[in-house]
Amino acid sequence: MSLYVLPDGTKEFWSSKGLHRKDGPAVERSDGTKEFWVEGFRHRETGPAYEGADGGFSYWRHGLRHREDGPAIVHADGFTAWYREDVLHREDGPALAYPDGTRLYFRDNVLHREDGPAVERPDASFDKWNQGKEEWRQRGDLHREDGPAITHQNGYQAYYRRGVLHREDGPARMFPDGSCEFYEHGKLIKDDGGGRAGDLSKQDVVSFYETGTESGRLHGSGFPTLEFERARRMIMKLLPQGPIRIADIGGGPGVYSGWMAALGHDVIMIEPVPEHIRLAGLAARTGPAFRPVLGDARSLPMEDESVDFVVMFGPLYHIQDEAGRLKALREAWRVLRPGGKAIISALNRYVPFVQGIDMNLIDLPSYRQAVAGFGPTYQGSNHPRTPRAEWFEVAYGHSPSSLRNELETSGWTVDMVSGKEGPAWAFRDEWPKRMRNADEMELMLWSSESADAAEDLAVMSSHLIAVVGK
Repeated sequence: MSLYVLPDGTKEFWSSKGLHRKDGPAVERSDGTKEFWVEGFRHRETGPAYEGADGGFSYWRHGLRHREDGPAIVHADGFTAWYREDVLHREDGPALAYPDGTRLYFRDNVLHREDGPAVERPDASFDKWNQGKEEWRQRGDLHREDGPAITHQNGYQAYYRRGVLHREDGPARMFPDGSCEFYEHGKLIKDDGGGRAGDLSKQDVVSFYETGTESGRLHGSGFPTLEFERARRMIMKLLPQGPIRIADIGGGPGVYSGWMAALGHDVIMIEPVPEHIRLAGLAARTGPAFRPVLGDARSLPMEDESVDFVVMFGPLYHIQDEAGRLKALREAWRVLRPGGKAIISALNRYVPFVQGIDMNLIDLPSYRQAVAGFGPTYQGSNHPRTPRAEWFEVAYGHSPSSLRNELETSGWTVDMVSGKEGPAWAFRDEWPKRMRNADEMELMLWSSESADAAEDLAVMSSHLIAVVGK
């Protein structure tokens, strides 16, 4: 074991396997902060593995946030978070509690509460989108029998049953301007909102993601999904020798940003959804540090040629107009230094057609009408799917050729367009089981990587992914 003393007085104990010390903290900072590590993993058996100088602390086991008999994370300001093996979970109360009174209830990493709202925000705790919001969920799906599942202080209300918009005796969505929309089992029946149906505005995106659908999506049951592991491997192959500066555009709650920051890189994350910025801020405070910034992919708050690598997962899913998508792609090109690489993701426009057949919906006229023509717009409210809240109401899907065309039009040099999940998407119902087995996971990743050699196979994947250069 070796002891290193850094210029600021920090003491670090290392073994050949990483930070390591069995009989005390492996990191002792000059301000009094202590961190316990064993063989490169943050770990402690008998107490918190992180003890902050301000009195905050967190419990870790083998690199995972974990505590059996209390909150795994406690901040000096009163924030608490309950984790079991890095999964948000609590049986008898909120898993996340903020100093302002906000409470979030989780079971197995999904928002869930049976006897009340799963999300409670009593005041304007973050910004104008979060004023007095109340949300009801059961096992991750928005659901309430006797009233609106979402209620905002500004008057917005939305009625959901098992994850889809539904109301039998009135409008399912009511907006502050007095307009409303009527839904039955997720299908839009009537729109009194001046043409809101089919239009995915920035506020629609914010409202959708504030329901928490993205939290935990890339870590099903605490294990990485095929989508996440495949993207990580692609990024690792592309990253130049670090540390470098990375822009994560549309970074959601910060899953990829946190992972890249843990590799030692300087990561700035641009994201339009305030709830994601808050969750990313929490991740950056309790894990590897990165910088979450509220912003729009079409107008990045960054200087020209200021980053070495760009990750752009998400923005192309939502921007309906071609001019807006091209603007976002050109913004990403603008901030990247000459010679740099980017990895950019899009939705596959053929997924609703294929998945509907897989779900035995082919006999339904509404399904056949919804997917006719293979158009680029996902009309989620017109697809009679198994109720799942993570489907967008409206989104934009590319074909491999249309994605390549937009990238080239924006000035990018396209190295590759492929499928993110690849042919293994066909086994998506078995992912949770297979990703727990290292050999099975490697076989699925092999099929995804092998398909990179044939762009035509990209349509077998739920997401398209492109590697481009400047």
